[in-house]
Amino acid sequence: MKHIVLIFSCVFLIQCTSTMTKPTMEAIDSEFNQKSEYNFQYFEISNYEKIPVDSLISDLNSYADQMINTSSKEEELTLFFYRKKLLGSNYKDKIYDAAKENEFGGIEGHEKDLVAKVWFTSNHESEVRKVFIYEENELKKMTEFKK
Repeated sequence: MKHIVLIFSCVFLIQCTSTMTKPTMEAIDSEFNQKSEYNFQYFEISNYEKIPVDSLISDLNSYADQMINTSSKEEELTLFFYRKKLLGSNYKDKIYDAAKENEFGGIEGHEKDLVAKVWFTSNHESEVRKVFIYEENELKKMTEFKK
């Protein structure tokens, strides 16, 4: 009986700590993201599945702050966050074509892998940022931030 209680306690503890983790985000191609000729940046995201949507939006917004501050303060910039695949992906091979040929910047053939998108626009007077959360190619939630 003690073993069963111990096992359930461990499972409960693991479940609780896994919901409190932060997502991991990394550039698909850092060099590409730094080029000023494109208004798109591409990232892979993992460890987001059990994070509440509002917390994920907050994490993405904070991450976008760092990325936008390190970029050249474009007037418009879109950050795409694609699901990191266990066995790797071929996103890197497709982002150049996506940026050049797709006016919205999405990677063709990977629509269901899009987890989130952060769209940013600014002028001298204001700044608007929208965070979109997707699930299976469907918009789940959108939150707008204004400064």
